[in-house]
Amino acid sequence: MTPQFSIAAGWMGILFCFVTGMMIGLLSVNDAWLGGYADKARRYMRLGHIACAALGMINILAGLCALNGFLISETALICLLVGLITMPIACWITVFTPKGFHLFPIPSLSLMAGAILILKDVL
Repeated sequence: MTPQFSIAAGWMGILFCFVTGMMIGLLSVNDAWLGGYADKARRYMRLGHIACAALGMINILAGLCALNGFLISETALICLLVGLITMPIACWITVFTPKGFHLFPIPSLSLMAGAILILKDVL
């Protein structure tokens, strides 16, 4: 995976954040949607939405670092991409089934591995 792909994937994550934010905003007009503002399901929906932006920015940052001379491994970039894709999915599956909570180790471990590999690469 190239740094340019990591940057493009990050921007796609941010774009997806904008789209899901619009949808959540339009549906939130109904105060009872997903059990109300403080309901756990609605919190997981918002967490998935914001994960798209935050993890998109992390992918962009890693790609830019790789383009600017930091020796960041392809494996690290792949780990961050897996986290970008699977974290919102884990959040949104959890909205509809509590068993989705068990998916969180996939993105979490992937993101931790990416961060550890980047630290190893840049130190």
